[in-house]
Amino acid sequence: MQCHIARATSRLATRSQHTPTVTTRAFRAVMAHAGGLHMLANMQDYQEKRTALLAQPGQHYILFTADPDPTTGLAWCPDCVRSEPSVRAVTTRAGSLLECRVGPRTLWKSPDHPFRTDPSLHLTGIPTVLLVGSEGQELARLGPELEACKTPVEAEAVMVQFVLASQ
Repeated sequence: MQCHIARATSRLATRSQHTPTVTTRAFRAVMAHAGGLHMLANMQDYQEKRTALLAQPGQHYILFTADPDPTTGLAWCPDCVRSEPSVRAVTTRAGSLLECRVGPRTLWKSPDHPFRTDPSLHLTGIPTVLLVGSEGQELARLGPELEACKTPVEAEAVMVQFVLASQ
């Protein structure tokens, strides 16, 4: 029993040394807010759902992510699998979230993908989180920072810092 506790404590200590941290007070402040609306969209209904998102009070976040792989049920993008739970948890506490799936891998990898060529988006990678104002203008963007996260804990810390910086 003590051996298992020692190993767990050692893993936690190692993780905390290599994981970006957010102050407990700041984390609690973000997570204490009541949950906002969480909507799902795809390429076909993105504009309609975006309009509905902007009608909500508070902060507006848009997460662009991968479609689920039909064989596994998980997103085909490993960075999205690591980041999605943290993005959902933090953004829906801070405001409302529109989660937009970009399509299957083959479609997303095309340079002609509509979200890559849309002049108001110019997406280059997923996952990407946008903070948008009430008129729909982009206020902040998070992308490569989420892709660089090696663990869900790192993704959560990045998201909390992003939300705190935008308040």
